[in-house]
Amino acid sequence: PALGTKTLVGCSVTPLVLTGAVLAALIWGGSTYVRLTRDEVRLEQAWAQMENAWLHRRQLVPDLVDLASETSAAGSHALADLSASSDLALSFVVSPELLDDPARCRAFLMAQDRLQADVANLLDRYGGVLDRHAPGPIARIRGQLDVTGERLDEARERFNEAVEAYNDSLGRFPQRFVAPLVDFRMRDPWRTRSASAPDPPEDAP
Repeated sequence: PALGTKTLVGCSVTPLVLTGAVLAALIWGGSTYVRLTRDEVRLEQAWAQMENAWLHRRQLVPDLVDLASETSAAGSHALADLSASSDLALSFVVSPELLDDPARCRAFLMAQDRLQADVANLLDRYGGVLDRHAPGPIARIRGQLDVTGERLDEARERFNEAVEAYNDSLGRFPQRFVAPLVDFRMRDPWRTRSASAPDPPEDAP
């Protein structure tokens, strides 16, 4: 009878232990998932701030191209480069889904860097001509581009900080075991262009 009692107790304890282990695993996994989701939301919020600045610049660049086309900048390498980089930047659909495609996201960020550099190059070479041709409109465009550039620089810094924190979180225990199961992946920071190709020779007025 004593043996039978021990057997019954052992049989009843085993399911309780298993149930407790399963519940603990579910709670552990759930809390880890919540932590990962929270980190990803912060990353997406930082991305949204950059997205707003990109969309604002997207509205300004065509106006700059149109103004430059009315001056001696028409037909120049600087304007051709800006038109090409603007078309390239516009070819991307700007959305948080870009973050889920690392290769396309890198290409998009490089296109944005190229656009920013080409805007600066055109204004550097033909700023005086544009000032004389349309002082009011070009002053407005310059001012808004400057504000947008500052917002992008700030948003870039916040985004890179969010990426660093997110990637660091993915590499920690227990996140590194849970992340692959729920499709959380490392993200790339927005790196600035390390080098630019030399500008083609051109005699700016």
